[in-house]
Amino acid sequence: MRGLLVLLLLPLVLAAAPPAWAQQPPPDPAGPGLYGVGLTSRTFQRTSSVSGQRNLETTIWYPAGSPSDGSPAIDAPPNRAGAPYPVITWSHGWTGSPMAYRYFLTHLASFGFVVLAPFHRGLSVPGPSCRAPCTDQDGTPATWQVDRPGDLTSVLAQALSLSASGDPLLGGLLDPARVGGGGHSFGGWTTLMLMAASHPYRAVVAMAPGAPGKLTASLPPAMASASEPAMLMAASLDSGLPLTFQQGLYARIPTPPEHWLLTLQRAGHLSFADTCRASGLIGISCDQAMPQDQAHTLIDRWATAFLLQWVAGDARYGPVLDGLRAAGDPALQVAVSGR
Repeated sequence: MRGLLVLLLLPLVLAAAPPAWAQQPPPDPAGPGLYGVGLTSRTFQRTSSVSGQRNLETTIWYPAGSPSDGSPAIDAPPNRAGAPYPVITWSHGWTGSPMAYRYFLTHLASFGFVVLAPFHRGLSVPGPSCRAPCTDQDGTPATWQVDRPGDLTSVLAQALSLSASGDPLLGGLLDPARVGGGGHSFGGWTTLMLMAASHPYRAVVAMAPGAPGKLTASLPPAMASASEPAMLMAASLDSGLPLTFQQGLYARIPTPPEHWLLTLQRAGHLSFADTCRASGLIGISCDQAMPQDQAHTLIDRWATAFLLQWVAGDARYGPVLDGLRAAGDPALQVAVSGR
């Protein structure tokens, strides 16, 4: 009888047991993850109400085979052992491109994320096919407010459809129940506005978020509707979107949800990107005392741990974040609410 009882209870015990990886120490979020990284691209289409047909060239980072030298392999066979994987949509900055953030997006894929990063085409000047008034009264192109968020939601929906329909490369890779967002500068604005509009993000990371013209002013009031965990990142020497603006955004987010403000000391607006070569194009100085490699290590460590906890659902990274905060770092000022 006792043996029969053990057999009856065994399935319940096994079902309640956490997976093997959850019982192991978590990898350092600043170091390489456990996966190799593949890189592919897809072009999605959408019809915008203000700019017509849009071709969305999208770069996709995903978990592949065994870790290598950290460089993504083009169209490498995906690692299906851990699929489906959590998904991050990434929005680049004004006049930027997804490849300006390859250090971070490659890093996320090595930790088991699929990253969807569309190129927001035509958003530095009004496009010739603008159907609505091309500029608002202050000269801000009307297409920007509509097209950037719409690009992300459209790319996400179409990529999830490819995953569900058995695409030869992406089939079965994307988990529609675990989606997060991220972006820098104008991309941070895009991501936060989607979060405030109840987009199905589980959490977001926004690096120096803001936007041209009157769009920047639309962000603080929108934060009152935020309902998911958010990590804001700021740079103390950012002359384009200064620290005081980021502090104001942080103060507007209600508690709950949990939200963070991480300030990189003596870093600039482009510390969050791969290079400073574009600084002359957008009028934001690249002078900064913090070496870019140091800034990227801080970004990798904190943002990856946060997304692993809240988007991937890996509870091991909650204590990692708490430990990092307790240890302190003179290069970083940390504020958190609701934790």
